[in-house]
Amino acid sequence: MTTPSAVPSTWPRITATLAPDGAGEVVINDSPTPVRGTTIDDARVQVTTLITQTAAKLARPVRASVTDPHGQWALLIHPDGRVEEDPNAPRKSNRANRRSSATSTLSAPTPPREPEPEGVITEVPTTAPAMPAPQPHTAEPRLEPESASQEWAAVAPSSTGEWTNEPTSGQEAPSAPAAPAPDPVESDDRWGQIKAQPATQGIRGSLNKIGMHFAPDPSELTTRREELRATIESERAQQQDAERQARENAEQEARRAATAQRNRERRELIQTNFGDCKTITIANQKGGSHKTSAVALLAATFGRIRGGSVIAWDANETMGNLGDRTNSDLHANTVVDLLENAADDFASVETSRIGTIDRYVRQQGDDHFDVLASDEDAERQDMVDDQGFQRIHEILARFKRMIVVDTGNNVRVSHFLAAIDATDQLVIPVAAGVDSATGALKTMEAITARGHGDLVERAVVLVHDSETSHTDAAQLFEGKVAAVVRVPFDPALKDGSAIKYETLSPATIDAYQEAAAAIAAQLREAL
Repeated sequence: MTTPSAVPSTWPRITATLAPDGAGEVVINDSPTPVRGTTIDDARVQVTTLITQTAAKLARPVRASVTDPHGQWALLIHPDGRVEEDPNAPRKSNRANRRSSATSTLSAPTPPREPEPEGVITEVPTTAPAMPAPQPHTAEPRLEPESASQEWAAVAPSSTGEWTNEPTSGQEAPSAPAAPAPDPVESDDRWGQIKAQPATQGIRGSLNKIGMHFAPDPSELTTRREELRATIESERAQQQDAERQARENAEQEARRAATAQRNRERRELIQTNFGDCKTITIANQKGGSHKTSAVALLAATFGRIRGGSVIAWDANETMGNLGDRTNSDLHANTVVDLLENAADDFASVETSRIGTIDRYVRQQGDDHFDVLASDEDAERQDMVDDQGFQRIHEILARFKRMIVVDTGNNVRVSHFLAAIDATDQLVIPVAAGVDSATGALKTMEAITARGHGDLVERAVVLVHDSETSHTDAAQLFEGKVAAVVRVPFDPALKDGSAIKYETLSPATIDAYQEAAAAIAAQLREAL
């Protein structure tokens, strides 16, 4: 039997004609396929099979116009071979007698025609093609069919012949049931060899052990089939696991590559040669806003990535605790000691030596920055007024490439105002809580009033989460500053003790690298 040509994407036009001797033809979209049945019933089965294949390819019922010795039928043929009358075909009142036949099962396409312009409805001929005259069946009673499956169908097209394979307006073609999945055992190359092996079980297996050669019985074949099925399913599961693992590895590798690229870009920014010493001032008039920890962590981040020449200066107008939260040294000298005992040494080039500064700063080892601590006596620290600040700043700027300044909580004292005047980049830390965010906004207003609105516009805000909540303060600064960086809560900073960079969580380190890159980007843009 010839296989029908491939079904086009358009709705098929299908007709079939049968002669009494079982000969006939199925035409699908003008492509004919001969039918050669030994009887008319056998020919009907062949026609049904051919049209069912088309319905299965389309995954929906198709319409067919069929002419045989008993009449002309408008049929709806489903992908599973089920045949019924086309409910949308016009009916004739003068129906021919039909005999019962339970062997027919079809799926319905539409009648063939000569090519017509697009949009023209196909006209189904009302007369059957010429064929041998049907043999009389006088001895066989004519039965009125109870359903379309008893014979092709009970209706023929109307005299107008209006009938197509497209759905009736407002009516969708019924969906075809899903075809059963192929048995994986039958398609496995190993099955042929497995089922051909001699019996190993039961009496046949026993006889084979003594030299006989019996094939396995159905029970053993079933066992072998299920064992192979289990093997196939296990192999499929292993393959799926391997594919999933490969996808996860690829995704992980892509994330690693993206992170590495981002880190390279950030390090390049942080390592910018700014051509001069740059002063980064950390300010928020509200106490407890993470100013001191931000100073230490930014200085450590810049020091580690830039390779040193960074100093963190506790310029609190009274006394700060930067010296308590960083590494100690062999001395306990402070900024006041430097101002009182060594400032005059830097009055000339001959007496200006970096070794002199080393006697007053505290080195931070692997973090590659120094700390200039405030005095532990609040009254002595008051000596560092605006002029004192300017003098110390001028000395440090000779020998360092970056100065990170920790300020106090009073934005009106001369000490703080001198720090703002010397600032190249402003950083505003914010703790979780409304009061810290409010203090930051007021600090920004005070700095703007001082005539440094540009510092506020280019500022970087560090929003710190608490142990119990994530702050929503970030949205208060969007559009007011250059960048807002969220810093996650870190247990290593919880109790206010000495800050050890190596104990920080990776998320905290990443956040401060992001902050340092944002600061460097603003400094670079201002060059």
